[in-house]
Amino acid sequence: MLCEMCGIDVANPILSKISGTILQTCQKCSTMGVEASEREKVGNEKYISDVMNKRSNRLREKVNKTEKILISDFGNLIKNGRERKKWSQQELASKISEKKSTIASIENKQYKPEKKLIRKLETVLEIKLMEAIEIKEEMKSSKATGMTLADLMEKGNG
Repeated sequence: MLCEMCGIDVANPILSKISGTILQTCQKCSTMGVEASEREKVGNEKYISDVMNKRSNRLREKVNKTEKILISDFGNLIKNGRERKKWSQQELASKISEKKSTIASIENKQYKPEKKLIRKLETVLEIKLMEAIEIKEEMKSSKATGMTLADLMEKGNG
C-alpha cells in the first residue's frame, strides 16, 4: 500500500487525520497529523449504522418475567381448606373479618377475591391460591416517525 502523503510503499499504513482528512500514511508522515479515532477509521456511516443496529437489537431482546395469578380452581380449594379446618362459612368469615356472603360467593366462584383477601385466606387456611407463571414478551422498539438526524443533515447539505 502506498502512503497517501509521500507515495512510498508501506506494509502497515497508519490512518491519520491531517488537515481534517483521513489518510493512509507511513510512520514519518503520520506525525504531521493525529491518529484517526475509531469512528473516523471505520467511517461515519458505518459507525452510525453499527450503533443503530446494536441499539435496535438491545431493544428487541426478549424479557422473561414471572407474575402470580389466582389459580382457576380457587373456589374448591378454599372450600376444601375450610372444611379441613372444620369451619363453617360464618366461622371463616369472622376469622378474616369478612361477610359470610363474601365467602359463599368466592367458594361458588361468583366473586374473584382481591390480593389482600387472597393473602388472608392463604394465611388462615394454610393454602396457596396464587401460582407463578412465566411471561415472555418482546420489548417494542420505539420507532420514530418523522425526521431523523441523518435526514436533517442531508437537508442541510442539499
